[in-house]
Amino acid sequence: MISKCKVLMNNEAVTVANVDGIHVQFPSIHRKADYVSVYHDGGDFHIVDDAEAEKPNEQNTASVAAEPAKKAKPKRKKTVVEETKDE
Repeated sequence: MISKCKVLMNNEAVTVANVDGIHVQFPSIHRKADYVSVYHDGGDFHIVDDAEAEKPNEQNTASVAAEPAKKAKPKRKKTVVEETKDE
């Protein structure tokens, strides 16, 4: 479930939000905000962006539980080595 929660404290180290009467501490969001959107399911809490919060609820649970993006493997150049004949 995603809910809009009041930010109680916000500094360069942590952000504390009031989530349904529970004070939850997050790593700093590094921006000034009076309210944040928090996804919570059981004991898991995650701050989500405004675009994610505006999506219908069925999509919210699926996108938050998705795997993190994987790094692209660097492309390797293929070099062709021609054999030279020594006479």
